[in-house]
Parts: sequence; structure tokens; C-alpha cells
Amino acid sequence: MQASRIPCKPEIAINSVQQVYFVTIMTMLQAWIFSLIPLVILVCGTSLAADIDDLQAAFQNTLDQMREKDLEGFLDCWHPEAILYTRDDIFAIDRGLSEYDEWADIVEDFFARIITAEFRPLTMKYRVAEDIGLVWGRTKFAVDLKHGGGSDFDSRLTAILARTADGWKIISWHSSAVPRQTSEP
Repeated sequence: MQASRIPCKPEIAINSVQQVYFVTIMTMLQAWIFSLIPLVILVCGTSLAADIDDLQAAFQNTLDQMREKDLEGFLDCWHPEAILYTRDDIFAIDRGLSEYDEWADIVEDFFARIITAEFRPLTMKYRVAEDIGLVWGRTKFAVDLKHGGGSDFDSRLTAILARTADGWKIISWHSSAVPRQTSEP
């Protein structure tokens, strides 16, 4: 049996060669793009992990400064435009509009009335979205007062931090006691 030949037109042969080149180039491009995906994930993932680590370290530094009753260190953890709510004042104290000494007086008065104060993180979560950091979760808050008394209770805590040239600074902080009959928020 003799094989039959299929007539081949020159334009089909050129199109076939072009098709082979196109498929080869696309395969190489696809391989190059797919080889970059892990690199992009690694670089972006590392950046995000570094942001979370920096946020977590800044938050822990705030807790450490409170525990050590370091007035300057604690005040340095706060953003210059943060707003402070205290249980003794009806209105917020806007750090950007008020005298810095007013903030220092409030914190210094708090440190003067306590022997120890400590937030111990129980279940904390951290998120970063561009230059805003969010910290939330449950803590154990323990305070011993100089004139007797104190308290030790679970609390819910939310802190919002802003990334600045000097690192993460607190813009807002809220904590409240978890009712004793409730085990989870």
C-alpha cells in the first residue's frame, strides 16, 4: 500500500511555522510567569508578615511601658493626634489640640495611684491594611492600687494604630471587662 501525499500549500507551511513559534513563545512566557508567582508570594507574604510582626512588637512595647510605669516611654507609644477617653472625663482629650502636659498629667496620675498594672494578652489578633493596624482580642488585666485594693479580670481590647515615620503609634484604645458569666465574647 502506498502512502498518499497531502498537498501542502506554502501559506499553510508558513502558518504552521508561525504557530509553532507562537506556541513555543507562549509556553516559555507562561513558564516564566508561573515561576515568578512563588517569588511574588514570598516577597509580598514576607512584607505582610513583617508588618504584622512590627505591629505586634509595637503593641507589646505599649504593654511593657505600662507595666514598667515608664511615663515617657508610654506616652511615646501614642500618636500625636490620638484621642484619650478617661472614665473621669465626659469629653475626649484630643492630644493634637490639647497641651501635651495634660496627657502626661493623666498618665502620671494613673501611674502614681498604682503599684502594678498589666494587660496580659490571652487571644490577640493583628491585621494591617496599608498604614493602619488593628489589634483586638482578650486580655487579662490586673491592677494593684497603692492605697489598697485592685482588680484582676478578663477584658476585651481593641486598639487602632497608625504607621508613622517613628513606627506604629496608637490612635485609639478601648478595653472593657468581660462579664464573669460569659466565657467568650
